[in-house]
Amino acid sequence: MIRLEKLLEKSQKNTMEISRMRTLAIEIYKTINDINPSYMKNLFKVRETNRLVREPYKHNLEIQSYNQASFGRKNLKTLGPKVWNSLPFHIKSAESLDLFKKNIKS
Repeated sequence: MIRLEKLLEKSQKNTMEISRMRTLAIEIYKTINDINPSYMKNLFKVRETNRLVREPYKHNLEIQSYNQASFGRKNLKTLGPKVWNSLPFHIKSAESLDLFKKNIKS
């Protein structure tokens, strides 16, 4: 495993997992900002609250819960909001898709 990490570091490439997470975050950004088709809006819901929350938590998504541990943890409706909510606020609040893509690569 150490050799793989060294090879990735030398090549300055990301793992496939990181690439998939970035792609997922880009799709969520496009969905929230109405760039994706409307049917994608049904997959992700912005968390609404009646109380005042700090700015970084305003754009978080609801994470759907499941009764069974073996199903649902890695599906799009569950993994997508987890990835999105883990992003820093300055990345989530990017003004444009190009700026979001640039910020998410760093």
